[in-house]
Amino acid sequence: MEKSEATGDWGVPAWTFAATQLAVLHAGVAHKVLDARPDGRIDPASHAGPILEVWPWGAGPSDLILDLDRPHLIDGAASFDALRGIGSYLDPNHAVVLSLHPMKVLVGGEGGIFLSKDVDWVRRVRQWSQFGFGPERKVQKIGTNAKMAEPAAAIALASLDEWNRTRRDWLELKSWATEAAMSRKIRCNLTENDFAVNYFICSFESADDMSKILLRHGIAAKKWWNPMAEKDFLKESTVGSSFPITKALYETSLGLPFYLGMDRDLFSNRLDSALRDYAKYRSG
Repeated sequence: MEKSEATGDWGVPAWTFAATQLAVLHAGVAHKVLDARPDGRIDPASHAGPILEVWPWGAGPSDLILDLDRPHLIDGAASFDALRGIGSYLDPNHAVVLSLHPMKVLVGGEGGIFLSKDVDWVRRVRQWSQFGFGPERKVQKIGTNAKMAEPAAAIALASLDEWNRTRRDWLELKSWATEAAMSRKIRCNLTENDFAVNYFICSFESADDMSKILLRHGIAAKKWWNPMAEKDFLKESTVGSSFPITKALYETSLGLPFYLGMDRDLFSNRLDSALRDYAKYRSG
C-alpha cells in the first residue's frame, strides 16, 4: 500500500474479513471505509483515490480491475483458481495478494503470494517480508519476518502437484452444492462464477435465526464477515457512514459446511429438516 504513485486516501471495503482492514491499520495509510454494492464489491465511482478491493469467497475479477487506472490492491485470499489468465489483464497499477492458509483450495500450510507486474512494488514487498534487509543485508526500511517457512513451501509444492485432481474434486462438490441450493430456492455464492472455491455462503432473511435452527439439526453454520468498519477503533475512518448494504449483507449471509469428503446425504437431510422449521418460524 506504500506504492509511491498512490495519492489520497485508500478506499477500503466495509464488507470484508477483519484481516483486510487490520492490514490497512498496520500499514498506517490514510483510508476511507466504503459501503458495499449489493454484490458485495465496492463501487470505484464512490472513491477517487487508490482502491483496496476484496474478491469475496474465491471470486475473480470484477469490472473494477478491467477499468481502474489508479493503484489497486486486491485481497484475493481465496481466489487461487480465479487467477488463471491474470497476466492478460493485470495492469502494472494492480497487485493481488493470495492466501495459502490450510482452509483454502490450494493448501500451503500458511503464508501467501504477492503478484504484480510492477517490479519495484514486488521488490519492496519482498524486502519488507525479510526484516527490511537490502541487497547487502543491511536493514533499509521497517520490515518483518513474513517469509514462507520451508515446511509450508513444501506443502504448497505438493499441493500444486495434486492441483488438477484437487480442482476437479472441488468443482464436483461445487456442482452438487449449487444444485442443492437451487433446488431449495436458496441464493448462494456458488452460482456467481465457474472457479473452484471452498466457501458455501447462502442468503437467508435472518442469518441469526437460520443459524440457530441449523444448529438444532446438527449443522454448524457461521455468519460471515462482521462489518469491522463499525468497530470502535475504526470509527475515525468511517466518515460517519452507516454502511446500510454492508449491514444487510452481514444480517443475511451464512456460511454452510463445504469441504471435500463431507457426508452429502446427511447434510441434505438435515438441511431439509432445518428449512422446514425455518419456514414455520418465519411464517409466525
